[in-house]
Amino acid sequence: MRRQRKGFLTWIASLIPGAGELYMGFEKQGVSLMILFWGSVALIAMLGMGWPIFLLPVIWFYSFFHVHNLKTMNPEEFYMVEDRYLLHMDELAKEFRSDKKGFFQSYRSIITILIILIGATLLWDGISSLIYVILPGFMYDVLWNIGNVLTKGVAGAAIIAVGIYFFRCTRKEEDQFRQEKMTRNQEEAQNSAAREFMAGTFGAAMNETEKGEMSFSGNPMTGEQDFTKNEVPVPQPLLGNLPIEEKEAEEKEESPKDCASEQVEK
Repeated sequence: MRRQRKGFLTWIASLIPGAGELYMGFEKQGVSLMILFWGSVALIAMLGMGWPIFLLPVIWFYSFFHVHNLKTMNPEEFYMVEDRYLLHMDELAKEFRSDKKGFFQSYRSIITILIILIGATLLWDGISSLIYVILPGFMYDVLWNIGNVLTKGVAGAAIIAVGIYFFRCTRKEEDQFRQEKMTRNQEEAQNSAAREFMAGTFGAAMNETEKGEMSFSGNPMTGEQDFTKNEVPVPQPLLGNLPIEEKEAEEKEESPKDCASEQVEK
C-alpha cells in the first residue's frame, strides 16, 4: 500500500537505490532500480569490465532525487503517480515470453552491439594479461599504450559513424516531411479550387433557372440555329369559378331571352 513518508527512515532508504521507492509503496519502480544498479555491479565484478561503471552514479542520483521528489509532493499529486517498471521491463518480459523469435528479431541490433562489446572487452583483458606475463616490462608498456590509443580511436570512430548515421536519418525524415507537407498543400489548393468551381457552376445554373429555360431550334439543312426563350404561361384571373371569356359568352346568350320574356309579359 502506498503511503507518503517524510521521516528520517525515508532519508536513510533514499541512500540505497530502489529502497526509498519500496519504502513508500512503489514496488515496481523500486525493483527496477535495484535490478539496474546491482545488475551493473554484478556485470562489472564477474566479467571484469570497467566501462559499465558510469551507470552506477546515474542510477544512484536518479533514485535519491526521485525519492525526495515523492516526499515533497502534495498528497493529491503523490497518489496520482503511476507505479510502473522502468525501461518498460514488464512489456519486454511479456514480449519475450510470448514470441522469443520475434523479440530477438526486433532487438537484434541492440543485442548484437552488447555481445560484441562484452566479447571484445573480455578478449582484450585476456590478451593483455597474457602479454604481461610473456613480454618484458617496457614492451608491455609500449603495447599497452598502443592498445589504449587504438581503443580510443575505434571508439571515437564508432561514435562519429553513429552520429553521421543519425544525421542522415534525421535529414531524410525532414525531407520526407517537407515533401508530404507540399503534397498536402497542393491537394488542399486543388480541392478548394474545385469547390469554388462547383459553387460558381451551381450559382450560374440557379440564375438560368430563375430567368427561364432556353430552347433550341434550327434548320438542319442550313445549319441555322435559333435560341428562343420558353415563356412561362401566366394563368388568367377567374371570375367566380369560370374564366372571363366564358362568363361574358354566357351573359350574351342569356340577354336575348330576357328581352323576349319582358315583351310577352307586356
